Amino acid sequence: MKSPFAALGRLHDWQVREHQRLLSKLRQQQQALQVALEALAQEVAAEQRFAAEQPFEASVSLHAYKRAAAAKRANLEKRLAELKAADEQQQDVLRAAYGELKRAELLDERAKADAARKREDEAAKERDDLSTARRSSSGTA
Repeated sequence: MKSPFAALGRLHDWQVREHQRLLSKLRQQQQALQVALEALAQEVAAEQRFAAEQPFEASVSLHAYKRAAAAKRANLEKRLAELKAADEQQQDVLRAAYGELKRAELLDERAKADAARKREDEAAKERDDLSTARRSSSGTA
């Protein structure tokens, strides 16, 4: 027999899995931004090496390139900070959803235990009634 809390448990289980999926997606995005930041740093280092080797050709464009790279780095760092904040918030939501899942599981277990106890009590009462009926019928015969 299914308890009335089984559906609630399935709902909370689905919510936990959904929040885990969202958290995983946020972490993948953070990793992608971290890789982009590292690639940008390598690109800037390569441009600086080129400028050191070819001072005349690079002197015109290096300053503009560094400015654009700094703006891009700032944008990436801002997006990374936003994702980290969203990650922390999603962790809190996941913890709350997991707590709700555990509560629903406990309610389901209690409901099943109560139902089993009720069946046992009914069976014991039925046995007692049958035993009483046998005693009374053997006493009158």
